[in-house]
Amino acid sequence: MTMNGHARDGVGAMKYADGSKYEGQWMLNDRDGKGTHTTSQGDVYEGEFKEDKFHGVGTLDRISSDDASKYTGRWENGHPHGEGKEIWKDGKSYEGQFKSRAKHGQGTFTWADGASYKGEFQNGDIHGFGEYKWTNGRSFRGQWKINKMHGEGTYTYEDKRIYTGQFQDDQKSGYGVLNWPDGRSYDGEWSNGKQHGSGTVTTAKGAQRRCEWRNGKQAPEQAYKSEASQPKPAP
Repeated sequence: MTMNGHARDGVGAMKYADGSKYEGQWMLNDRDGKGTHTTSQGDVYEGEFKEDKFHGVGTLDRISSDDASKYTGRWENGHPHGEGKEIWKDGKSYEGQFKSRAKHGQGTFTWADGASYKGEFQNGDIHGFGEYKWTNGRSFRGQWKINKMHGEGTYTYEDKRIYTGQFQDDQKSGYGVLNWPDGRSYDGEWSNGKQHGSGTVTTAKGAQRRCEWRNGKQAPEQAYKSEASQPKPAP
């Protein structure tokens, strides 16, 4: 490394007062080019720098944090930005797009227990269109708003029941159709996860009847005489 008017240029190493160190390329006293920066706590960034910041392609291995992780991908002005992959010590991972450090755009997040979400993110939240799969066989494919099912979507239960319709704050709400594997169905209005309003009930044998529902139960004046043939309230 040469000193150009007291500015560092070329390739060299430097140890800082806080115990961190850098080894790599310099330009006009800034880390610029390829290099490795190691903090006093043992966190290591290896990759490209620009004007003294992580910038370009690089890997940051954070071992000092309680939420330790390893990120490999693109950086801009010191933050993950663009395509990248982050793997946490506890087993969860995210691969996709970042914007100023946050998950933003298209990506796939996988939890340590095997549950996963693939779709849109915004400012670190599940937001937009995507599919979430639980480990018990349930899944939801549709619209999300700040980590909650919100808008149009299809929810599949582990027992193969399928609901297609509207959601609000993680609950079936608005218009939707719930189908049972044996042919039964409810086609109508929902509120807070329960049948509520007008709806058409279809039995396994194909008989239909339109009636009113209140909080998951048929209005007393319109209840079936034979309850054995009708769908039970949805959970």
